[in-house]
Amino acid sequence: MEIIKGANFNIDRPSAVTIGKFDGIHLGHRKLITDTVAYGVSGLVPVLFTFDISPLNFFGAGQKLIYTNSEKEMILSAFPLDYIVEYPFSEATSRMEAESFFADVIVERLNAKALIVGEDFRFGYNRRGDVSLLSDICKRCGIKLDVIKKEYMDGHEIGSTLIRERIAGAGLEDAERMLGGPFFVSGQVIRGRQLGRTLDMPTINMVADDCKILPPNGVYTSLVVYKQKEYAGVTNIGRKPTISGDECLGIETHIMDFDSNLYGENVVVKLLHFQRPEMKFDDLMQLRKQMHKDKNDAIKYIRRY
Repeated sequence: MEIIKGANFNIDRPSAVTIGKFDGIHLGHRKLITDTVAYGVSGLVPVLFTFDISPLNFFGAGQKLIYTNSEKEMILSAFPLDYIVEYPFSEATSRMEAESFFADVIVERLNAKALIVGEDFRFGYNRRGDVSLLSDICKRCGIKLDVIKKEYMDGHEIGSTLIRERIAGAGLEDAERMLGGPFFVSGQVIRGRQLGRTLDMPTINMVADDCKILPPNGVYTSLVVYKQKEYAGVTNIGRKPTISGDECLGIETHIMDFDSNLYGENVVVKLLHFQRPEMKFDDLMQLRKQMHKDKNDAIKYIRRY
């Protein structure tokens, strides 16, 4: 798989291209990708096209992301795609008319012979281009168009907005069902206060990207992935001091049956289940007792999981 970042590229072989924001890479997105990959048997190289920044956020919406670009790349690496294109969204891009975007990007740069999009797909200046217009242009250009219907869960349309709502409400089990896997946070392990060591529960500390959505502060059953191995964990999300002493939202995880030093290493923390809200304790003995209860509760959940 090759990841292309920027606008100066040309795919020299005929391709099948799926286009979208792919924020979350949920079940609906996975259906688009699967359909795209299937064109490989007919000789078309499968390509996923997305923008390097959400158009909404480019215009200042400040919408929290389910996954950062690097996290999306991590998920997409599991699919047999030949190319991922992260096209720069700029003022000039936003002003491209639908027909110009089709000719300059889809035909010239992507060399598309098949397009795979969702039924609510929009493109071009002010989102003027819809599936109907796209269908007309594709017919004129001899490009095959597949329009994929929405996926539903419990009568609700699966989409990034609903997934964000579930994550923000600590509904991680529902989010996992829609995402096709546990919601996770990735990042580099930093130094914390090392209080866990004094309580017989050493932890690793991370700080999430400011643009990323997180569930409410509290304690979560988790799984930690390090060097392709998975470990049971219990994670606290809350206000933790950084190295400089400033207060920021931190992610602190105790990894069970693990004693290596991970400072500076990159890990993935999958959040499975909300155990309890963040609490304040009168003394360290109460905190230690609760932490060990949290650990036991996490073990019980993971055994069922």
